[in-house]
Amino acid sequence: MDGFTGRFGLITAKSGVCPAESCAMLFANAIPTGLDLLPITRSTCASSAPSPTNASPTLNKVNTPLLFLYLHNRDIYIYALVILTCEKMKRDVPPVGMFIGGWGMRLSSITKAALTKVFLPMPIQLGGRAKIAEELQRAVYETLVEIVEEKDLSVLEGLDSFGILETIPHTCEAVMKIIETGEYENIEREVELLIKQRIEEFQRRYSNHLVAELEHKAIEGVFSTDAYPALRRQLAGGVDEIAPRFWSIWRETSLLAEPLSMLRASGIKEVHAIVADDLSGWFNAIYSGYDDTPRIVGVFERKRRDTGGALANAFKAFGKLGLDEDDTVVLMSGDIWFNFFLRPAVEMHRRMQKRVSEPICTVILYPILEKDAYRFGVIDASSRMVDDGLYQIKRFIEKPKPTTPQWDEKLVIRGRALINTGITIYSYGIHEEIEAIDRSYGDHKWREADVVLTRLADEGRLFGYNTGIQEDEIRRFGTSLYWADIGTIDAYIREITNWGVNIIPLYQIIEKDRGMEEYAREKGLIW
Repeated sequence: MDGFTGRFGLITAKSGVCPAESCAMLFANAIPTGLDLLPITRSTCASSAPSPTNASPTLNKVNTPLLFLYLHNRDIYIYALVILTCEKMKRDVPPVGMFIGGWGMRLSSITKAALTKVFLPMPIQLGGRAKIAEELQRAVYETLVEIVEEKDLSVLEGLDSFGILETIPHTCEAVMKIIETGEYENIEREVELLIKQRIEEFQRRYSNHLVAELEHKAIEGVFSTDAYPALRRQLAGGVDEIAPRFWSIWRETSLLAEPLSMLRASGIKEVHAIVADDLSGWFNAIYSGYDDTPRIVGVFERKRRDTGGALANAFKAFGKLGLDEDDTVVLMSGDIWFNFFLRPAVEMHRRMQKRVSEPICTVILYPILEKDAYRFGVIDASSRMVDDGLYQIKRFIEKPKPTTPQWDEKLVIRGRALINTGITIYSYGIHEEIEAIDRSYGDHKWREADVVLTRLADEGRLFGYNTGIQEDEIRRFGTSLYWADIGTIDAYIREITNWGVNIIPLYQIIEKDRGMEEYAREKGLIW
């Protein structure tokens, strides 16, 4: 593929980057470019013509008919202007960064299926996919038994009868050391960190090996036998297509299928998945053949540095998109299910940004019964409403306990507290601040909520959008407002009996009913 870079008519392509990312280059020679994943730009930039020997007209000399040709297609016209003028254009539809990692393991007993949740993404036993998911979970467990080293067999062998503490080697001894030193503030948190460390070590050792073994078994026909009746039916066909079909089944049955489907129905075009490097094998196997929307790009972290490091890596990926400083980007956790519209929150964020000189952040909030607020981060009562459903957040209270003064400091509206959903909207102009914070932490972990959101709240630049104002509109679609954090085993078990059963996902309604889709677009609920 040949292309061009720089101001139109002056420069042709030398490097393998997109023209929108190469406006600073002054000279280039036409050679085949590297792959570029930006949609439309890739086809717009394509050219088979040889490199011109003389400078052609600059943009201000381009005649009207050429521009009129681009105007026939609005999307191509916008990308063409980026190429022609080297100016960054505002985006209507924001890119999304999704944080994907292992599962949080709490101090509770787990099952064979639960162990497989530390691998990405987990098949979910939901509706018509339940039988397939059960067989995939069993396939993972049986394959792990075959490939794990003897020292890790206790992780698998103890799952049926023991709790998480007994299944992770040496964790009990480590807990005793913590108690003996007396140097801890929250023993449950200390133990949880130890457990996560063990889980991450287990992932690093076996993740890519497990992917290779599962694919090998699929190709060899192990999953096309009577032992796997649901998988056998799905894998029927030519041998050459078995591996792609196997990973397609996994993708469609995975935990991530739900939030990605909601993003697709919302009109989101691209998702940058921030994935731990040791899980890259999973990501590449499952999404290498994915050609649906939203387009998914893997951003692999060399070292896990919690939500702060993932946030910084997401902004690095966004930096390659040619965004304007006022463009919006959306960040979210990969282990949440939600049933509300994103676009109204993004539009409200944009309106507020016009009133504030510095870049802002808007956290998407969900109203939850006050009695359940102890499990989440909530906004405090001093937060004030500045627009319909939009609050200027003064402070987040992290998991307030009912017996503490903090319990009475949270904001409660008609018996409900407003919690952080794990979805945030940023103005891209904040990227330099994010980069500076990330540099200050080096290779150490840091959390978005503790560092960035706290600072923005102190500076009056943190806002919160209450999804509760969408309740009546969502009822028009025959479903209900809903959000769930499924990042723990208990939450996962609880929510799979609710999602798709008592709660009909909006994406199913919008994508099956053209009339409802048109209504949602006319109302500005989706892009």
